[in-house]
Amino acid sequence: MNIMGILDVVALSVSSLAVRKSRYFQDDINSVSIEEHLQGIKLSIPQLSGEGLYECEAETLVGKLEPAFKVAQWKGNEHPTIIYHHGASEEPFDFSFNKIFPFKKIDIDANLIAIRAPFCKTLKEFLEGVQSLNRYVAMLAVSTKMIEELIKSSQIKKPVVTGISLGGFVTNIHHTFYNTAEYYKPMLAGAEIGEALLNSTYTKMTAPIAQKNSKMISQVLNFSHDFDKTDQSNVYPLLGRYDQVAKLDVQRKGYSEEQLTIINKGHLTGSTSFKVLRQHILKGVI
Repeated sequence: MNIMGILDVVALSVSSLAVRKSRYFQDDINSVSIEEHLQGIKLSIPQLSGEGLYECEAETLVGKLEPAFKVAQWKGNEHPTIIYHHGASEEPFDFSFNKIFPFKKIDIDANLIAIRAPFCKTLKEFLEGVQSLNRYVAMLAVSTKMIEELIKSSQIKKPVVTGISLGGFVTNIHHTFYNTAEYYKPMLAGAEIGEALLNSTYTKMTAPIAQKNSKMISQVLNFSHDFDKTDQSNVYPLLGRYDQVAKLDVQRKGYSEEQLTIINKGHLTGSTSFKVLRQHILKGVI
C-alpha cells in the first residue's frame, strides 16, 4: 500500500479508538431513504443581509434540527456564489473552508458560503448524531435542502456547490435530487456513501451491528442508481488515487471520466491539500 493509503489507515485506527463508545449507527440501523427524508423536511432560511452566521431550524422526520450557514464573503449577486460543505466531524465546521478559501489573504472573486450540517456545532454533538442511521440520513437531507433553499434565493447567481468527503457526498445528493446549481465540484466522494462507511478503512468507525448489517444500511445510503440517471455535464469531481475511504475504483463509477480529476493523494493527504482543492473548485468558475 502506498504511504498515502497507510496514513489513512493509521489515522482512522487512532480515531476509532478515541470514539469507540460512540460509533456510527450503534443505537439504530433503520432509516427511510434519503429521498423520503428530503420530502419530509420543512425548512426556511433567513433573508441574506450581509456577511455572518445564519442559524436555521428544520422540521424533519427525526424532529427539530439546527443547521446553519455562514456568509464569509459577499461581493454582490453579480458574482458567482460558492456554497461549500465541510467534512465529517470538522471542528470548527468551517476549518477546511477557511483553509481552502483564505479570502483575507488572497483575492477570491466570488461570494463564499459555508454550510454547517445538523449535529455539527461540536464534535460531541456530531458523535451523538451519527449513532443513529435515521439521524445521519436526516443530517444529509437537511444540508441538501438548505443548499437548495440558498440557491432559490434571488440574491444568488451562478451557484457552485462543492464540499469535501461528507460534503462531497452532499454535493452529489443535491445534484441527484435538485440539479439547480451551475457547477458541482464534489471532492473525495461519490454516490456510494455506504461503501465509504462500511467497506473501507472507515469501517473501524462503525458499530459491529452496522458492520453485520452493512448490505441493508448501504441500500439506504448509496444513491448511485439515481445519480447515474442524471446529466453529468455540470459535475467536475476530484478523487484521490490512494484514498482508502472514498476509494477510487468505487466512487468513480457514474462520473464522466473526461471531467474527473485524480490526484496522487489519500483521503487524509487529499483533504489537507488546500491549494489543490481551491484550484479545482475555482477552475472555470472565476
